[in-house]
Amino acid sequence: MKKVCDTVLHGEVEHTFLKLIDVVTKGGAEEDVPGLSYLDNGTVRMTKVPDPPTDLDGLPYPAWDLFPKDVYTFLPFVTVATPCLSLLATRGCPFHCKYCALGYQGHKVRRRSPDNIAAEVEWLVRDWGIRHVGFVDPIFPVHKRHGLETCQAIEERKIPGRWWWTSETRVDVIDEEMCRAMKKARCKRILFGIESGVDMLLANVDKKCTAAKVREGVGYARNAGLEITGFFMLGLPGETAEMTRETINFALSLDIDVAKFRHHRALPRHGALRDAAGRGTH
Repeated sequence: MKKVCDTVLHGEVEHTFLKLIDVVTKGGAEEDVPGLSYLDNGTVRMTKVPDPPTDLDGLPYPAWDLFPKDVYTFLPFVTVATPCLSLLATRGCPFHCKYCALGYQGHKVRRRSPDNIAAEVEWLVRDWGIRHVGFVDPIFPVHKRHGLETCQAIEERKIPGRWWWTSETRVDVIDEEMCRAMKKARCKRILFGIESGVDMLLANVDKKCTAAKVREGVGYARNAGLEITGFFMLGLPGETAEMTRETINFALSLDIDVAKFRHHRALPRHGALRDAAGRGTH
């Protein structure tokens, strides 16, 4: 067996990584580190993965002093200002979309308190000079009350300067009140995982959403004055060339600023993407 790494930690590793460091630096048994895969005389062994942390407020802020923040940005369809750094307000997602890789966080949403989130936003802006705070939750906001309270907590801190935040969420968990609260709290751009304009394809991947709901959610965000990026997938299970064209035309018909496409597994062999590029899709 070719060895490509020494160990792999599974799950959310804020606590278990510290235990691994102790084993590496001070000595000890790898089998005592929870959620660890390691080689034992050529055999891969794995210890039991612990339950994920529930007290997210108790976790420390990232050690950004060890990171060259001025070297990196988010992707172009996300970045609204620089320098920028990320923030995680919640973990877990209640939905079960078949294409998603975030299932390891579980389907029970764990949330930091609104004031704890707002305090980190303020810390990033005041102490680090960050102009774009990017929420990188699977979905934020996912629960309206928590979203509204977080926006209020950010707004009440009256953080000075030219800075903004962005987040990715779903069109069916927001409404106009939520979008207006986000805008008031200095959210600049909202990112929607739209995926397709064909209801059958959305059902095939358990998206639990419809094209009509997409239009409604996009309208809420636009009416609130938010910039909008839409994410789309081509080549979903059951997709035909005509369905691909339908999704591209659907994207072109939406009042969004950026449409970002990617392919899911095998992309049908046809010229729909070239047609869209000629019509100005980003």
